[in-house]
Amino acid sequence: HVPVPLWFRQWVNNMGKKVHVDIAISSCFMTRRYEKPESWAKIISDLGFEYVSLDSDALDYFYSGDPEYIEKAAKHTRKVFEDSGLKIIDYLTGFAPYRFFGLAHEDAESRMQMYRWLEGAIKIASLVGAESVSGRFDAFSVEVLNDPEAFKERYDELLRLYRGLAVTAKKEGLLALGIEQMYVPSLIPYTISGTKEYFADANLGNADGVTLRPVLDTGHACGQDYGVAEEDLYYAGLITATEEWWNQ
Repeated sequence: HVPVPLWFRQWVNNMGKKVHVDIAISSCFMTRRYEKPESWAKIISDLGFEYVSLDSDALDYFYSGDPEYIEKAAKHTRKVFEDSGLKIIDYLTGFAPYRFFGLAHEDAESRMQMYRWLEGAIKIASLVGAESVSGRFDAFSVEVLNDPEAFKERYDELLRLYRGLAVTAKKEGLLALGIEQMYVPSLIPYTISGTKEYFADANLGNADGVTLRPVLDTGHACGQDYGVAEEDLYYAGLITATEEWWNQ
């Protein structure tokens, strides 16, 4: 049970108690089960959804095929979904990118490998008609977390890379690049105050790119007792903090 935040209750009152919310479904539950976009579209339509968050494991820039195949598959997926009355609103990272240090790796070439993956993901998102790319693309090692100087250097470099990707996303016609809020210190941000600080830092000097936004995963109990307390231990606090950040 999640307590209804005050801002939401006030918003409902201001809207005359009439609210319309569009809910999308992630296609991740079909990964490694169905490989044809026609099957994805039929199942999602039969479930009654109109909006879809496309799981990147279904069409991965590195693993699904060469650039020619990727472009053909992405365009085909978009057509199938549009013909079925469906709209892909987001391209959300699947399982693969979560398993690496990625953009926070100590080695520059390893960082650039994830950067290239994300450039490809942005291209796919544009081809399928999505508005954003979202997910998790980095992790900080224990060695770095225990070294304040190394952490500062890696943190600054990480945000610089995200700003570069935000510029690429804007050129491809996307509206946002989302970074998922997590629940352990190696996956920043993982607290409410840390989320506010992270995205304030990330969007500073980002005038030429799309907005870098938090992705709220309500399956993550924020903090999970990693030295945090109070608002970081329940969902409603994170939801309220995210709304406050967006309103700024």
